[in-house]
Amino acid sequence: MRLFKVKSPSMNEKKLINKIVTPLGEILLDIEFINFNISDINYSTCCNINGKGYITGWYTDVFEAELLICRPKLNLPSHMKVDDCYSAMWRLKVKENSLKCKFCTRWVGNYRWTSGSANSGEGLDAQTWENEKTIITLGTQDGEKIMSRKQKEDKMPIKFDSDIDMYSFIQYENSGLSIEIDELIPNETCQVHFAVAWANKINNDISTWLAVDLNENDIIGEIVK
Repeated sequence: MRLFKVKSPSMNEKKLINKIVTPLGEILLDIEFINFNISDINYSTCCNINGKGYITGWYTDVFEAELLICRPKLNLPSHMKVDDCYSAMWRLKVKENSLKCKFCTRWVGNYRWTSGSANSGEGLDAQTWENEKTIITLGTQDGEKIMSRKQKEDKMPIKFDSDIDMYSFIQYENSGLSIEIDELIPNETCQVHFAVAWANKINNDISTWLAVDLNENDIIGEIVK
């Protein structure tokens, strides 16, 4: 792999390379550029990381992109639990100036949720869907954290004006969340992540919401660098 450092990866024939399968349907992970989506392009490689996750890579003359999907480390209180949780971390390096992109998540196919709503909090933008039995939360870092990472030069090489609205990065849609970036600095690695958690529906339980409130170390741990 080019953007993630992996020890002894093995080739992977996994077909759902950029989807997370949940009890209520599939969530597609995508990057939208001006004239195309990364999901429209054949991936270049896909490797298994010692059974702990897998990374898919797309390499073109315009960009390099890699997607890590794995189970993150959860730090839930002892009285809380989720049935499962997956994280999806993108790393993207563009080779051209003024390349606008949007990191997207969206439900595809015959999803089985009946209602959904936004439920953001400090440091976290999130959206939750449910039916009569199951609740699922999708989350990502909020605009304030993204701006903080830019200022710390922490894998967020975006160009922006001083008066940019930090709350404009994250977009809520009926079918998912997206992170829109107007311009990336060429040849620098940009990193964003999403997380999805689900559990049996219990009134006033916030376990899935807490589960998707992750940082980089919770996701990559000792798997990659």
